[in-house]
Amino acid sequence: MGRRGKASIWFLLVLWGVSPHLLARPLTVAFYYGKHPAVRELADFDLVVVDPDSDFTPVHYPRSRAHWIAYVSVGEVTPNRGYYDLFPKSWILGDDPDWNSEIIDQTSPAWPAYFAEQVVRPLWNRGYRGFFLDTLDSWRKVVTDPQEQERQQLGLVRLIVTLHRKFPQAQIVLNRGFELLPKVHSLVNAVVVESVFQGWNQKDKIYYAVSAQDTQWLLGQIDAIRRQYRLPVIVLDYCDPQNPDCALQDVSALRRAGVIPYVSDGLLQVINPLTLR
Repeated sequence: MGRRGKASIWFLLVLWGVSPHLLARPLTVAFYYGKHPAVRELADFDLVVVDPDSDFTPVHYPRSRAHWIAYVSVGEVTPNRGYYDLFPKSWILGDDPDWNSEIIDQTSPAWPAYFAEQVVRPLWNRGYRGFFLDTLDSWRKVVTDPQEQERQQLGLVRLIVTLHRKFPQAQIVLNRGFELLPKVHSLVNAVVVESVFQGWNQKDKIYYAVSAQDTQWLLGQIDAIRRQYRLPVIVLDYCDPQNPDCALQDVSALRRAGVIPYVSDGLLQVINPLTLR
């Protein structure tokens, strides 16, 4: 790993309060969206992203070594979320049938404050101090006008600024959001990039190898993030759990690319200890 890569990891360790002695080994990250997280197993990782609608609450595990990060969907909402019934339906742009969710209009003036108070505040009160912001580009599925696309992006910027203002100690991790980084890079702590070498197609329920062209484009984005903004980059790839060689080869490739790797199943229901080795 190059000099910039080590600087980025040091930055992440300091922000999360992880002991600096961990620089002697690679930082480890896990993603698990199952309903009943295996806390002891997940606690072997440094950072763990979980679905907060599971039965896990960080304040119940004050001695856990892991730093727990709550998954939060910015661009979509599903009826099973606790805040759905309070959600104004006028903020809905359309549907995402692959995930049975509704796409949120990021230009709604009240949306940033609503997100901070109705979505993030309850998680903060449960002890989460890190938030993984997902579905940042869902609006692209229904918005085609260039001017309207720019308004959607500005709405997302306002949301991230609002989140930082209300929770200045929160650690914010973006899922991609490449076009937002010029305006918000100083407010976020890391960037996740999915499906660099191996991916999951939710519509067809299949695993696939990412095309060489797409991989090279993503590696270029990753290099730019590390070089321009000196932010740590975490890559989340997907392999069939029945094909352990896929995950083994993928983790090796990701490590060679100088990123923090994690490889899991398509729905993030399996804990993969491979990156702990």
